[in-house]
Amino acid sequence: MVKSIEVKNLTHVYSAGTPFETTALSDISFSVEKGEFVGIIGHTGSGKSTLIQHFNGLKKPTSGTVMIEGEDVWANPRDVKKFRFRAGMVFQYPEYQLFEETVFLDIAFGPKNMGLKQSEIEERVLEAVEFVGLSPDILEKSPFDLSGGQKRRAAIAGVIAMRPGILILDEPTAGLDPRGRDDILLHISEYHKKMNATVLLVTHSMEDIAKTVNRITVLSRGKILTDGTPKEVFSEPELLKSAGLSVPQVTRVFLRLRELGAPVDTTVYTVEQAVKQLSALRGGKV
Repeated sequence: MVKSIEVKNLTHVYSAGTPFETTALSDISFSVEKGEFVGIIGHTGSGKSTLIQHFNGLKKPTSGTVMIEGEDVWANPRDVKKFRFRAGMVFQYPEYQLFEETVFLDIAFGPKNMGLKQSEIEERVLEAVEFVGLSPDILEKSPFDLSGGQKRRAAIAGVIAMRPGILILDEPTAGLDPRGRDDILLHISEYHKKMNATVLLVTHSMEDIAKTVNRITVLSRGKILTDGTPKEVFSEPELLKSAGLSVPQVTRVFLRLRELGAPVDTTVYTVEQAVKQLSALRGGKV
């Protein structure tokens, strides 16, 4: 089966051959299966943003290859644009990229550039608005009249309207309150399930990662430090600490409980898991 993303020996060097030369990614190889929901975490400067910008041709490898759905992104430089529709990118603070007169026109911008008929553009706009939990009533409003949370969702809808098989999100919940973060993640999860899309979520929030993804890739200094399920990754707190990261707060609580002698499983990483385990302990079960 063709993989959604396959990276082979990817290296990216900024300002090569100058005194400012910096290696952002060094000989990275990994792959993502169709329909996976992958979290990419790492400290500032670890190479996360550089990595994901290779998946739709915004960055060109210094060496190595990036395959999207079986095709080399840079095999023919004239064809790179098509990968920007197949791998949709939501940048950090995407609401700053809203620019059209109405919300409808903003969400329709991507589908229009795909050369779709007006009837299909309208269908996709309505579908995308539903996916992100916005009312169709806002479509004729100016995007600048929306609340901060609505702007964020409208911007994400603009990417979803292209129906990308791969959805890439760079810190999509940055700056939102807890309710806003949960709402955005819920709608992203719904898109993942209903469209069987491959989703990559870049974030600094261990809590967002823990309750959303089914696999985590950890970057450190331009290399992959570890890769596995949330349970596997969060069971290595010292390794994460070496990369300037931490485990979710609830995991830290259970690690402390274990230090105090409580017979708890320290691989807990969500509140729901914690509640279940503590309830079992109260009933005399471990």
